[in-house]
Amino acid sequence: MKKKLSKVYLLVAAICFISSPNAFGQDAGRKTQGYPRLMIGLTGGVSMPFGKFAQTVYCNDATTSSAGAIPTVNYNTGSGFAGIGGNGGVTATYFINKHWGIAELFSYQQFSNTGGQNMALGMQAFPGGFDVDSVTFRFMGKNQTFNMLIGPVYSISLAKKLDIDFRLLVGFVNASLTGNSMTLTDGGVTDPTFYQAVSWANSFGGQLGAAIRYSISDHIGIALNADFFYSKPDFTVNNINRVNTNGREIYSYDEPIEGINGNLTVYYVLNHK
Repeated sequence: MKKKLSKVYLLVAAICFISSPNAFGQDAGRKTQGYPRLMIGLTGGVSMPFGKFAQTVYCNDATTSSAGAIPTVNYNTGSGFAGIGGNGGVTATYFINKHWGIAELFSYQQFSNTGGQNMALGMQAFPGGFDVDSVTFRFMGKNQTFNMLIGPVYSISLAKKLDIDFRLLVGFVNASLTGNSMTLTDGGVTDPTFYQAVSWANSFGGQLGAAIRYSISDHIGIALNADFFYSKPDFTVNNINRVNTNGREIYSYDEPIEGINGNLTVYYVLNHK
């Protein structure tokens, strides 16, 4: 019995030695440097939306069923008129071991408003519009999100001071959808301005991405991040002072807010393992 136990102990010891990265010189960077236990960073960069949220199409087409009939207009209610913007936030990562950790991100995103000329021309034009001399169009508010996310991180050492991190973050997203105002003028007469109010909604969301991280010193480092972001808030849209149903009018908006964040992160390492 003792001989069998001795063989088992020797087998376990051999497996542990063979599976150890240091037995074959792997993770050489982490062997000399160790790994960060807790990192806190400031991150910021560009946010590039895509999908319907970034569309600026006012109207898909107009069809006529018979000669002389009023055309039926197919308004594009999915267009979000959102352009390239920016983001910034605070991030923290706690490493459980040299490869796995948990990250948190508190961030703010803002997207530019774009395509207002398409909205104004669409409202002015006929068929489907108001058939007036001019339309004064203005965006109101911002397309923006506030994000509180958490999730796992997997890190691989590439060199003594160079690492690559992969992360999947999920959590709470509070978003706003920009509104607008329109004033119609025809024959020198200006009608009262009507509005699409700014809308707010909460949603589940997340980010999936990777970062190349370089340690400048024992406590200071930088990282280049690229993350895909996604959330799908369901906005209820209020229209104010609008008495005419012509033109594009929406009462809800539930298209995904998605795109790519490209960020630079500066972080401080509190301690090493």
